[in-house]
Order: sequence, then structure tokens, then C-alpha cells
Amino acid sequence: MPDILWIKTPDWELAVWTKDVSKPQKRLATTLKARNKETKPTEISFTPPLCIHDVTCEGATVCIPPPHTASNHLKVSQPLFFENTQYEFEFSFSEEVDTEEEFAPRLVHNLNSVNSSFHFSNRKGPVLRGSINFANDIGRFKLPFRYFKNERKCEALVTIEVLPLKMDMASDLAAMYRKIDEEYPLWRFALAEKTQQDAGSTKTQQQTFPLLWLAQFEALWSEYEKGIKLIINSPHNRLQPYTKRIKADKLKGKVSPRLAEKVSETLHSGSYDRRFTVKQKILSIDTPENRFIKMTLEHAHRNLGKLSQAAWRYETNKDQKRLSGVFFERLSKWQKNIETYTRTPVLKEVGHYDGLLKESLVLHQKTGYANVYRVWQQLKLYLDVLGKQSSISMKSIAELYEVWCFLEIRQQILDLGFAETKSQKASLKTKGLEYVTENGFRGAFNFKRSDGVTIRLAHEPRFTKITKYIKSWITPQQPDILLEVQFTTGEKIVWLFDAKYRIENNDRNITAQDMAPDDAINQMHRYRDALIQNHNGENGLTYQTRPVFGAYILYPGYIEQRKENAHENPYYEAINHIGIGAFPLLPSQKNAAGGAAGNAWLNDFLNSKIGSLKASIDDSRIEECARIPYIGTKNIRYNDLVAIMPRRDEERVTDDRFRTGMAGFYSLKASLLTQQAVVTEIRYLAIPTPEAPGRQKIDYLYPVIGVENNAPNWLFTLGPGLKLTSPITGELGLGCDSKPVFTSSDAIWSEKNWDLLPKRYRYL
Repeated sequence: MPDILWIKTPDWELAVWTKDVSKPQKRLATTLKARNKETKPTEISFTPPLCIHDVTCEGATVCIPPPHTASNHLKVSQPLFFENTQYEFEFSFSEEVDTEEEFAPRLVHNLNSVNSSFHFSNRKGPVLRGSINFANDIGRFKLPFRYFKNERKCEALVTIEVLPLKMDMASDLAAMYRKIDEEYPLWRFALAEKTQQDAGSTKTQQQTFPLLWLAQFEALWSEYEKGIKLIINSPHNRLQPYTKRIKADKLKGKVSPRLAEKVSETLHSGSYDRRFTVKQKILSIDTPENRFIKMTLEHAHRNLGKLSQAAWRYETNKDQKRLSGVFFERLSKWQKNIETYTRTPVLKEVGHYDGLLKESLVLHQKTGYANVYRVWQQLKLYLDVLGKQSSISMKSIAELYEVWCFLEIRQQILDLGFAETKSQKASLKTKGLEYVTENGFRGAFNFKRSDGVTIRLAHEPRFTKITKYIKSWITPQQPDILLEVQFTTGEKIVWLFDAKYRIENNDRNITAQDMAPDDAINQMHRYRDALIQNHNGENGLTYQTRPVFGAYILYPGYIEQRKENAHENPYYEAINHIGIGAFPLLPSQKNAAGGAAGNAWLNDFLNSKIGSLKASIDDSRIEECARIPYIGTKNIRYNDLVAIMPRRDEERVTDDRFRTGMAGFYSLKASLLTQQAVVTEIRYLAIPTPEAPGRQKIDYLYPVIGVENNAPNWLFTLGPGLKLTSPITGELGLGCDSKPVFTSSDAIWSEKNWDLLPKRYRYL
């Protein structure tokens, strides 16, 4: 493949190469097409503006500025830079560039990892080359470099846009940020990553956050410094009144008649040493406006010092230095410049700022003062005005996606009618200049519903051999999300979710349905097999059980979702048969009608498990995935399950067999009981017979000797009926097309009234 981009300027040429840019371009086009959007042109920016001599771009057209015209950007018809893609950058410099080691061209990025990936070579001309894989960092990537030409330092900045392939950066990211900021404000911002994004707005306008202040200060420094220089060169001054006492012979100019009379009287009396009070006005720069300017310089210097110290403390506690020396050089340079401005003779004469008694037209309108005043207001209220005026690094999109998935499940639980009873959100603390969470992101929420069902939703729980409830015997396990439901019987059930910001790579068919990565699916099998719970039985014995009923991947696949087409989920059968699978989940996904956010499949899954007010653990334990035994064994829930069968519309001779306890067999339409696991678990049949008009009774309990699928019916082979001590009577209402009702053997023997029988497998 040829270079995807080549730019020629007077001092240097930039060539960018990657293996195949057409595949990610097609992937992005498919992603946007699913959202009814088109691929937009991308922009490459330059600071300072450059004269572009020539540009070539593989498979795209470029809008080149006129010759000999300095431009700060190029527009390219196709996107070129994508996440998780390896790129090689090569800067070839002119022969006039200094190549001595001290002055050789070098990268000056904030991250050491980026700087160390580039190296300078002069074997075939001065060349600075390196390779970068953006991984899951998306947004604007700034490539700053420095070189010397004719003993003059030159600095340049090339900015490109790195796009995601699995989501729309405009809509998906915005939705994720809103959700995360509601619970963990400011956590998403990072001190230094490969890329930067528009900071956007948060809901914490009044909260002081040094990292955002620094980002805003960097964006506004040029305007601020320009204003300070203008003020120093032409400071505002005004006539300031002052009083002094002088002798009569020192009086000059016109004096007031009253003062002249006092002087005359004093001289006539022979008192020549007396001093007189004189009020005058002189031009002074010690004005409220200049005091305000000096205050902003002192405030900025103090803030930069604190930020630099915090960053140093953070770096010294780490084995590997993440921040480059350039980052600290920049902070130091700003501080030194501010110190220089503060020590100028003009500002030395200015006193302490005590506030403004009234609005000042000088600060609002005068050149220089207006620049500084505007910058100060933006720094003071940086969260209110940040918008798109400055850029700041964000944490990895994979990390953001994981936290968003956790909060999305929390929202879906609330939508099912549960009320949040306890919130153990991961507490935020500052580390260096960033917000981080204590001990990782192990937050948890507790919920309860009116029917008594409770839920615990935990993020990144860690299981080891010594954990109390669920253990991992060999290696620690830490799934992203744990959903634990406790039913009114006290029994618990666990589902696990792992958020993976990845899609299975399918280079042969870009338009194929988005699938979760195979290795992520394999990890779900590992979780379910590795996690064990010690269960205390009623007989005082302790035995091991598997608490995880299902483990599922959440991935950024974009598939049309609605409740009616849940079977179109590519993992639908696996979810039902083995309890392992995946759900595509995206913030901005729409349903088929283009209405509210889709994500219908995960919602339908949770609704089927815990959505009903009559939800029972039986609903999950009846499923095929919960009944898979080791070969040669059986996995059953109840050892004394009784099925009360529908009344039979057959001839009287058949009814007589049921009345006398000699039924022998019973045939049931397979459509009335489709769960094979329950069919094979039935130990007894209770078959009602007519007692009186509108009433039925059960006289016998029949042991089930065997059952077979005699399509289209289930055929039960029965042993001799066991005569009940007391018949069970009532208006059973079990017609021939009714479904079986399940209860326990103890209840059949002890109860006399149908309405008092406890029900099992209500779901059926």
C-alpha cells in the first residue's frame, strides 16, 4: 500500500502509512449507514498556519489552499485515522534543519510513550519517524514536534482526528458522557492520553477541578499573554487626587482665594515655617483596573504551581513515568513568563486588588484589558463556558463503555419498578490531577420492589478463594458486572455481564452482522465454571453449588432491536440453551420505528427474568440452561413434584379407572407442557374427577413410573394409585385444554382444599 497521506511544506514533509485504510473506512461507513448518516470529511490542522506546497491522499480528495498562502487546516474527503489501527509517521526535514543531538528534531508530546515511539535518523537525510497504534483512544490526536533551523527554534503541531469504528462519535459518546456525568462527574477526564476530545458540558458547573482549569488555560494562554503585553506597553492611568503639606514659598500655580488669604495672614504674622495643605491630582497607574490585572497574574501563577506539584507527586509514586518532560516544561515556561510580567516596573507600582466598586469600561472595552478580562471570566467559570473552546484528554473509550453499561443496567432495573434502597457508588478522589475511584470501580446499588424481590448490582466484584459468599478456588475472577437477585423465599440467583468495547473482526465481510469477540464469549464460560458457592443444606450438611445462571457479553454491536425480534439476536439460542451469549448495547441505538433508544433485547431478557410481580426463582431454574447435568446424572429441583393434570373428557369407563386408582397411564398434549426438564421431574400425578356439577375432587396420587414422548403427546406410565387420607375438593376449573398445575407431595397429603395448595412453577 502507498502512503495514505503526504504533505509537503517549506521545512518538512510528512508521510503517513498504514496497512490498509480501506477496510476501516468501509467499516465506519457501514456503522454510520445503520444510523442513517454519511461519512463526513475529516480535517487536518496545523499550528502555526503553514504554506502547503503539495498534498496527496490515497483514495480521497484534498482541498488544498492557494499557493504561498498560510493555512491552518486541510480538508480531506475521507477519514484516514481510526482506533485500533497501526500507523507509521515519517517527517523528512530540509537540509537547513540542525541535526546535532541537542538541536535535532524531536517529538514534544505530553506522553512519554508517544515521544519514545519516535526516533531521529540522519543517515539518509534528517528524518523523524515513529509508529502509533491509537488503541481505544479516539478524538483529536496532537502531534507536536520541535526543530531548529538556522539556530532558530521552530515548533509545529499537526492535529488529526481519530474515529471509532463501532459507534458514532457524535451521538453515542455524547449519550455515554451524560449518563456517566450524572453519577461520576468529572471522572471521565484524564490528564494526558494520546487523543483529546471536546470537553462538553457537565452538571457540576460550580465544582473546581484543576484538570479542566488547566485545559482551559492552555487554550486561552495566547490571548491572555497578548493582552498582558499590550497592557504593559500601554498601561491605563488616570488622575488620582492626593494631598500634601508645603511651605508658602513652595506654592506654585494658581491657588484658591481662601488659601491665599491664609498664606497672607501667616506671612504678616512672621510665621514663615508653617505648612499648608494642598490638594492636587497626578497621573497614576495604580488604578483598580491595573490591580485587577496583577491579581489575575498572581492567581494564574499560584494555580500553575499547585498543578505542577500535584503532577510531580503523582509521577514520583509510579514505577514508570507517564508524563514527558515537555509537559512540565510547558508549565514551567508559563510560570516564568508570568513572573517576568509581574516584575515589570509598571506592575511593581500597582497595589493590592480589593475589588471593583463599579463596572469598569476599561476592562470591558480597552485593548488588552478586554482580552485579559474575557479570559479571566472564562477561567473563573470554565465549566460553564468550556463547550468546544478547549480540548481535554478522556479516559479510554473501553473504560467509559464499561461504566456506561453498568449504569445502563441500573437504569433498566429502575424501569422494571424497583426502587433504589442503597447506593454504594465508588467514591471519587483526586490522584495527581485526575479523579479516580477508590480500589477500582467496585460500586454497588441495592434495589427492592413491592413484592419483596431485592437486587444487588455490583461493578467489578472480585472473587478469590477466601471471599465469603462466592469463591474462585484457583485464580481470582473479576467480572465487570454482577446482578444478584434474591426472591421472597430467600433463594438467590446470579447473572454476570462483561462489557467489551470490541467486535469480532470479519475482514472478509464488512457488512456482516456485528458479533461479540470469540475470546470474550470463552471468558463467560470461564466465569460460570470458576465461581462456586458453598450452600448449607437443611440437614446441616454443606455442599458446593454453581450460583451463576448465565454470563453474557455486552458489546457495541448495532443491530435493529425490538421485543418482537429477540429471536434474531445471533446469540438467542445459546442464551436459552446454555446460558452463555451476548447482547448488543449502544447508547444511541434506535428501535425499528426510529423512536426511543432500542436495546430491547437486554431489556426483554431482564423483563422475562424479574419483570413480573410474580417473579420466582423457578422461572430461571426451569430453563434448559440451568438443567444441564454431568453425563450419567440428573439435575432436578424438586424430588416430590406433583402435577395436577387437566380433567379428561373420555368415556365413563376411563373415569372409573381414575376413581378406583387403576389408571395405568395418562396422556397429555405436548403443547400444554413444553418444558422437558419439568416433565422428567414429575414424580406424581393427581388427576381430578367430577364430584358434582361445577366441582371436582382428587382421590388418588399416582406415582410416575416412566414418561415418553409419544408425539403429539406425553405418555405417563403410572403405578397403582395411593389413596389420599382426605380427598381434595373444590372448583378446580381444570378443563381438558388447561395446563397442569404443580404442587408438592406433602401438600397433597395434608390439605383438603384446592385453594390452599402451594404452587410451584407458577411460570408454567
